[in-house]
Amino acid sequence: MDLHYLEAIIPKTSDGHIDFAAILNNIQSQNTDLKAFMPTTFSERTSLIKQNRYIIHDLKSTIADLQNSNLALQSKQSQLENENINTNKQGQELKQEIIELKQYLCRNNLEISNLLKSQKKDIIQVMKSLQEAAGVSFVDKIIALHRVYT
Repeated sequence: MDLHYLEAIIPKTSDGHIDFAAILNNIQSQNTDLKAFMPTTFSERTSLIKQNRYIIHDLKSTIADLQNSNLALQSKQSQLENENINTNKQGQELKQEIIELKQYLCRNNLEISNLLKSQKKDIIQVMKSLQEAAGVSFVDKIIALHRVYT
């Protein structure tokens, strides 16, 4: 094995021998640099690892709680969406029933347009005139008359 390249980097004394003191000083200097780079002791690192484990455990617990809350909220939202769909459907059905009831109630109604407010005609007399002009009898079947101005 060729070790000539090591001779260039190994310090030597003035008489050509290996300078172990210089090597030891170099190792101590590197050790000091490493200590400065890693200022915490093993026990401090162990303590930090334990603290981090507790923090990670708490975070996992919080994440699980948030996931459960999210699932519950999604379920509630789905339920509310279904209720909203049903409510809208019922509303549409009720609107249709109201339209049908209005049509049923209005089946015997008669609307006479162009009665001006200023004319102040007796509406019963107007109905009697219509009855005579149409040649039919309906005035006695009238339950109520309402004047709606245009």
